[in-house]
Amino acid sequence: KFEAQFIRDSLNRGPGRGTFIDFYQQMDVLIIDDIQGLIGKQKTQQAFFDIFNHLYMLGKQIIVTCDVPPIDLKGMETRI
Repeated sequence: KFEAQFIRDSLNRGPGRGTFIDFYQQMDVLIIDDIQGLIGKQKTQQAFFDIFNHLYMLGKQIIVTCDVPPIDLKGMETRI
Protein backbone atom coordinates (compact mmCIF):
# COMPACT_ATOMS: atom_id res chain seq x y z
CA LYS A 1 0.00 0.00 0.00
CA PHE A 2 2.87 2.38 0.85
CA GLU A 3 4.44 1.82 -2.59
CA ALA A 4 1.13 2.21 -4.43
CA GLN A 5 0.36 5.45 -2.61
CA PHE A 6 3.83 6.78 -3.36
CA ILE A 7 3.48 6.01 -7.08
CA ARG A 8 0.00 7.54 -7.25
CA ASP A 9 1.25 10.71 -5.54
CA SER A 10 4.34 10.86 -7.78
CA LEU A 11 2.21 10.66 -10.91
CA ASN A 12 -0.24 13.29 -9.65
CA ARG A 13 0.47 16.66 -11.24
CA GLY A 14 -2.54 18.36 -9.70
CA PRO A 15 -3.08 20.30 -6.48
CA GLY A 16 -3.17 17.11 -4.36
CA ARG A 17 0.48 16.31 -5.07
CA GLY A 18 2.56 15.84 -1.94
CA THR A 19 -0.25 14.57 0.23
CA PHE A 20 1.53 11.20 0.53
CA ILE A 21 4.43 12.63 2.55
CA ASP A 22 2.12 14.89 4.57
CA PHE A 23 -0.15 11.97 5.42
CA TYR A 24 2.64 9.74 6.70
CA GLN A 25 4.43 12.52 8.58
CA GLN A 26 1.32 13.02 10.72
CA MET A 27 1.31 9.44 12.03
CA ASP A 28 1.81 8.69 15.71
CA VAL A 29 2.76 5.10 14.91
CA LEU A 30 4.13 3.88 11.58
CA ILE A 31 4.10 0.14 10.90
CA ILE A 32 5.69 -1.09 7.70
CA ASP A 33 5.40 -4.82 7.03
CA ASP A 34 7.72 -6.50 4.52
CA ILE A 35 10.19 -3.62 4.06
CA GLN A 36 11.99 -5.84 1.56
CA GLY A 37 9.30 -4.77 -0.92
CA LEU A 38 11.23 -1.51 -1.30
CA ILE A 39 14.37 -3.22 -2.58
CA GLY A 40 15.53 -1.59 -5.81
CA LYS A 41 13.02 1.26 -5.54
CA GLN A 42 15.31 4.18 -4.75
CA LYS A 43 12.72 6.96 -4.90
CA THR A 44 10.35 5.08 -2.61
CA GLN A 45 13.24 4.32 -0.26
CA GLN A 46 14.09 8.03 -0.19
CA ALA A 47 10.48 8.91 0.66
CA PHE A 48 10.45 6.25 3.41
CA PHE A 49 13.77 7.57 4.77
CA ASP A 50 12.43 11.14 4.89
CA ILE A 51 9.23 10.02 6.63
CA PHE A 52 11.19 7.82 9.04
CA ASN A 53 13.53 10.67 9.99
CA HIS A 54 10.67 13.10 10.49
CA LEU A 55 8.77 10.71 12.77
CA TYR A 56 11.95 9.68 14.61
CA MET A 57 12.84 13.30 15.37
CA LEU A 58 9.34 13.79 16.82
CA GLY A 59 9.74 10.72 19.05
CA LYS A 60 7.01 8.75 17.28
CA GLN A 61 6.88 4.95 17.24
CA ILE A 62 8.14 3.14 14.13
CA ILE A 63 7.86 -0.60 13.55
CA VAL A 64 9.45 -2.23 10.51
CA THR A 65 9.26 -5.94 9.71
CA CYS A 66 11.02 -8.07 7.15
CA ASP A 67 10.88 -11.68 5.98
CA VAL A 68 14.65 -11.91 5.52
CA PRO A 69 17.66 -10.99 7.68
CA PRO A 70 18.99 -7.45 7.12
CA ILE A 71 22.18 -8.85 5.58
CA ASP A 72 20.04 -10.23 2.71
CA LEU A 73 18.49 -6.87 1.84
CA LYS A 74 20.67 -6.29 -1.23
CA GLY A 75 19.41 -3.24 -3.10
CA MET A 76 18.23 -1.50 0.07
CA GLU A 77 20.05 1.69 0.98
CA THR A 78 22.41 1.10 3.90
CA ARG A 79 21.03 4.02 5.90
CA ILE A 80 17.62 2.37 5.94
